[in-house]
Amino acid sequence: MAVLRAVNERISDLALSRDDAPGQLQAFICECSQIGCTENVRIPLSTCAHVRGDPATFVVLPGREDSAAEEVLVRLPEYVIVRDRIGEAAEIASSTHA
Repeated sequence: MAVLRAVNERISDLALSRDDAPGQLQAFICECSQIGCTENVRIPLSTCAHVRGDPATFVVLPGREDSAAEEVLVRLPEYVIVRDRIGEAAEIASSTHA
């Protein structure tokens, strides 16, 4: 999750440097805990910025949330925002945040 978060932060930085509108949809990599998942999830840039404000939150595709380790904060047909309840992913995300 945390490694994919770092990749997604770079995607967000590049999109914002192009002056993309905050409401514009952008493809990011699903930040689920499933090993090998490289599926794209399309979310507004503003949503990405909101999720990045909390190192314990991640964006995943619907059905990819882990109810044993994550709390669902937002559930939409296109994406789910989850919060890491265990803390390990959030710790890594905090330490790798640029």
